[in-house]
Amino acid sequence: MLAAPDLTVISLSGVSSAPRIGGGHDITLTYTVKNVGTATASGPWLDLAYVSPDAVFGDNDLNLTGSTAKDATFTLAPQASYSATVQFSSLTTVPGTYTLFVKTDGHGATVGGTNTDTGNVAETSESNNVLGVAVTLAPALPDLSVSNVSVVSNTARAAGGYDVKVTYTVTNNGKATANSPWNDLAFLSADAALDNNDVLLSGSYAGSTLAPGQSYTATVTFSTATNQ
Repeated sequence: MLAAPDLTVISLSGVSSAPRIGGGHDITLTYTVKNVGTATASGPWLDLAYVSPDAVFGDNDLNLTGSTAKDATFTLAPQASYSATVQFSSLTTVPGTYTLFVKTDGHGATVGGTNTDTGNVAETSESNNVLGVAVTLAPALPDLSVSNVSVVSNTARAAGGYDVKVTYTVTNNGKATANSPWNDLAFLSADAALDNNDVLLSGSYAGSTLAPGQSYTATVTFSTATNQ
């Protein structure tokens, strides 16, 4: 038998995913490729990633954008390996559980050829280039946060209690639009920790729909009923 290279993905680790603004997901992971053959593997080739809804690697699986490229000057000796950390992306994946496949010497929609073809490198085996791992792609969610809180005035009321005029900013730090309605409320705490024993002040502000990254600034007068 003639000596030949044999590329295989031997490990996948550190898999994480995050929704993208506008749809789809970014998937980051670290993987290792080893030449288990008896001859040096010579580039070029690409390491690509795919997501499958049925845990079976095939030509209908979605070829993600992103890759590790080994150019024509790259070589990998027998039993040598390399590791890479890559962010792969999709604009179209919907939330759910998938199998993420990484294929060394891969092809597909992003570079031509098909997901399951034999790639660029002639190898001892073309059936061991792929390794998969389960990945859950979460839905995009909004994330409201409050900042720049400032007390403009604090006025005693004639009948008791106080009117506290406050300015603050609300920002959507999430990856999806925050749809109204919601209310911004204020509480009075004696120990600087918000809990169910704190006093809910009267007064509120009706929040408005916020796209990712957008914010609004409001000035609201909150009131206590007694001199608390």
